[in-house]
Amino acid sequence: MKKLNYLYILYGVWIAMFFVLTFFFSKNYNLFFLYAVIMFPTSQYVMKKRKEEINQMWGLVEELDMSIQTLSQISGIGILDLKATKFKDNGAYFPSQKQVKQTIEQLKQIKNSTAENQ
Repeated sequence: MKKLNYLYILYGVWIAMFFVLTFFFSKNYNLFFLYAVIMFPTSQYVMKKRKEEINQMWGLVEELDMSIQTLSQISGIGILDLKATKFKDNGAYFPSQKQVKQTIEQLKQIKNSTAENQ
């Protein structure tokens, strides 16, 4: 795994431990409030990044004029799941980040190969 993934895992474990220790073993609810203040912007940032990746994937699909069936074969994500990701503001479904990134890379390769052939 990449170093950044380890940092995300470490950060997530730290936040979870902080939540458990604060909420269950301490009656200091100021710390719980601090946890909520930290987690809300963090989760908003992560969701914004995921939406941008999905929108980038759909942008590449539109550039390549590709059908949803072909995208499903390339990505390994089901057709109904792909349709659920298409809502740009609030996607109803978020496939794994790994699948989305791999799909984006494959679509970029297809785009580059079609540009070279023309």
